[in-house]
Amino acid sequence: MLALPLFVMLCTLLLKRFIKNKQLYSKLIIGDGIQMKIKLKNSVMEADLADDFWKRLIGLSFSKKKNMLFSMSYESKWSFWMFGVSYPLNIIFMNKNKEVVDIKKAEPLSFNPETWRTYVPRKPCKYVFETPLNLNINVGDKVSW
Repeated sequence: MLALPLFVMLCTLLLKRFIKNKQLYSKLIIGDGIQMKIKLKNSVMEADLADDFWKRLIGLSFSKKKNMLFSMSYESKWSFWMFGVSYPLNIIFMNKNKEVVDIKKAEPLSFNPETWRTYVPRKPCKYVFETPLNLNINVGDKVSW
């Protein structure tokens, strides 16, 4: 089950190494880079939109600190991991009504086996917002964009 994501990550790293043109690499792997404005309580922040297979698979791997909104095709208990992410994240899971159903604090992978885990919400979700920021948000809060 872990073989496919590892294979895709390996292919992505190889592509990145052999494609010298960073704009071409970004276009092939990351796409157009759609930015969303996310409103959480009284704050508004920008986030990259991950709305297709490749963007969701790559996520924030090997990126600088930024926000990302994952839009899934249907509600489920989607699991996330921290492969290639070098900074801690808050993972905010939301249902189809954009209501927060769970929040997880994720730590980067390290040599410590306790960090080798996936993060799964308690309830099904359709949207997932990953951010390095500590936000004042709780389960039950509404999010808009």
